Amino acid sequence: MINIRITYARAGLVFLGVALVVYKLWLVEIHDLFMVGSPMDDLYYVRTAHELLLGHWLGRYTQYTLMSGPVYAMWVALSHLLAVPLLVAQQLLYAGASLVVVIALYPVVVRKAWLILAFAYLLFEPFTYDYSSSAGVFRLGIYPALTVLVIACSIGLYTRIIDRQGKPLRWAVGLGMALAAFWYTREEGMWIVPTLMVTGLFSILHGLTHGRRRWTDILALLAVPLLIWLGSFLALAYTNWQHYGIFTDLEIKTSEFKSAYSAVISVRSNQRERYYMLEKPVRDALAEVSPAYREIAPYLGKRPSSIFIWSLRDAVQAAGYYDHAGDDDRMNARKTLSFYSRLGQEIRQACEAGQLTCDKLLSPFIPTWTEEYTRDIFPTFYDITKKVVTFDGFEPRMLPKWLSRDPYHTSKLFTYITGERLRTTRLSELARVPEAHRETEDMKTHRLLRIGRNFYQNLLPWLFVPGVAIILLYTIVEVIRRNISQVTVVGLIILIALMSHIAIISLVSVMSMFSPRYLAASYPLAVLVLILGAILATRLIGDLRQHFSSLC
Repeated sequence: MINIRITYARAGLVFLGVALVVYKLWLVEIHDLFMVGSPMDDLYYVRTAHELLLGHWLGRYTQYTLMSGPVYAMWVALSHLLAVPLLVAQQLLYAGASLVVVIALYPVVVRKAWLILAFAYLLFEPFTYDYSSSAGVFRLGIYPALTVLVIACSIGLYTRIIDRQGKPLRWAVGLGMALAAFWYTREEGMWIVPTLMVTGLFSILHGLTHGRRRWTDILALLAVPLLIWLGSFLALAYTNWQHYGIFTDLEIKTSEFKSAYSAVISVRSNQRERYYMLEKPVRDALAEVSPAYREIAPYLGKRPSSIFIWSLRDAVQAAGYYDHAGDDDRMNARKTLSFYSRLGQEIRQACEAGQLTCDKLLSPFIPTWTEEYTRDIFPTFYDITKKVVTFDGFEPRMLPKWLSRDPYHTSKLFTYITGERLRTTRLSELARVPEAHRETEDMKTHRLLRIGRNFYQNLLPWLFVPGVAIILLYTIVEVIRRNISQVTVVGLIILIALMSHIAIISLVSVMSMFSPRYLAASYPLAVLVLILGAILATRLIGDLRQHFSSLC
């Protein structure tokens, strides 16, 4: 009889979880796809997905082709093949990631029924239905879900390694696949490394002591994700070599491009403007010493730091490289990289000869660190943390300012590839929407607005700091006692991930510019910090009750 009740209870929880997902899909169904014809963002991914569907890999070798990882374009193409509208597919991916979190947390939660609350709270994270963040054909549509999957699989791998009866191999494989997809969705994936290092460290320590596993077995399990990630790199680099003649996963990682880019941004200017690159004195000095630079000079002026990497590549294409060089992409790629190598070499020789004043860079993509950056980094970190925990800018409504842009032929491609209903391009069309549809839209957006404000914007800011404090308190106490528990390690894994992501966004913000879209991966991590804080709070209450009952 007990087993039957347990079975019914689990079935009830599963049914409730499915109902929550269906309810969310019903609410967000009102969102039209926001079409933006940016050749480096939305339109690029739609076109690349189309090329993949045609069997042409990533298409012609242009300045955009190997600039971004191909995972999101693959996701768009896969959604098309499965006949699932893109926005629905992205919501389902995030729901699946939330489910994996619940499964990963199962061993560290005493009262299992509370996991449905954790699932619901993570599922309805506001920026998964904020219109400007979730309704475009942009890689941030899957990046939060992939982030959650990497964290969940890290937790699952750690908890199963230290469980003698656990099955960690499936979690190791899952982590490798999630990490590979995560790594080739956006380019700043290094921020996840501290989290993976903490996961590996405690997997070894607790696997030896609590799990009674051999150290060779633990190392073999930890090697699985790395091998899968390495395999993804080799597969991507080999495919690029076949089509473009260069063995690399991303062009910005080639030594030729890094040489050129770092050389250009290292030239010091006596008229430096913050958030800008290539001021007039720098342009004039480069034109005197570099014939390669003179080729691109007519197409490249002072640019904001945030888009300079794109502007440089646009100028190189306009000067006759990339697909402007000819019809053979393999020859075009080699010719383009040869130009970058020549540009970097000429500038460096001028620096060494004293013809240019150049700074030494810590990274090929990070400009010289200044006192302004030092002064602003911690206030920026605080401001961004505040934006994350308050869900600043959350707006699920399709406001009149959010209108699609671009001509008819582009909209046909967007509709065909994504399977979505497009947001209108004309403000006057909004007045022609039937009254019944408008009422349904208002009702659903009002519900989404209430969920986001009541349960997140009004609640999480008050509970976030206590949640962080509880995680740190347990960490300090258990380190002193030399007995760190599973749930505390899980809390640390999530907290380190959140702080690492905010740190990298803060770094980008002080050197170039801030965009709210950059925070898409931070929001679910903040929710997870609160969930782990709540789990540890219930544990603290239980410990206090036990302590006081023993005194009585």
